[in-house]
Amino acid sequence: MKKLTEEEILAVWESVTDFTGGWDEAIAEVLSRIEDLSVEWSSYNAKDRISNLKQRLLDLRDRIEEAADAARAGEFSIQDLENLFREYGERLEMIEEELLEMEFDEEEDEDFFGEEEEEY
Repeated sequence: MKKLTEEEILAVWESVTDFTGGWDEAIAEVLSRIEDLSVEWSSYNAKDRISNLKQRLLDLRDRIEEAADAARAGEFSIQDLENLFREYGERLEMIEEELLEMEFDEEEDEDFFGEEEEEY
């Protein structure tokens, strides 16, 4: 099989996922949001959930990098890479959705506790 260039690999990623600019940027953004949430939730019992989400994101990044390396080495066709990237893009979207739910839950918790304190 033909070795794919970095530009071809990135083009495949962008063509089959909703993420533009490459996976590094998308993952870095989600990772930053996870870190922010980790600081905000320091007093809650959500550390395991945050840690699990972060680990799943890092594992996904490793899998994407492995697929890109294999494509650079000519081990994957464009179609193989499209299938993998489509799956990985969906996983990244799921992680991002779960993070959004956690961020929303945090806002609700702050509102609830803030209202409770004001009543007393």
